[in-house]
Amino acid sequence: MKSLVINIHETMEMLGDGEKRVLEDEEALQQNVRRSIVAGKDLGRGTIIAMEHLNWVRPGIGLPPGSEGLILGKALKRSLTKGELILQDYVTE
Repeated sequence: MKSLVINIHETMEMLGDGEKRVLEDEEALQQNVRRSIVAGKDLGRGTIIAMEHLNWVRPGIGLPPGSEGLILGKALKRSLTKGELILQDYVTE
């Protein structure tokens, strides 16, 4: 019975608390493996951003995937070249 209790406690410890978090060893790699939203083609100033204008590439130094709602339907304040990051500051409010 004692062995069973020890095994149960070890199993509970291995399962953890269920919360996902970035491990210390993973932090250095995080930026390189994540993606950013970029212009999928050359875009002129005043272009209203639509999904067909977007692409997602590494490294993750800009807006992450899932942030498209922050820029979709908004006009560009400046021209962008294909592959250039699209930052929230580059679009109108």
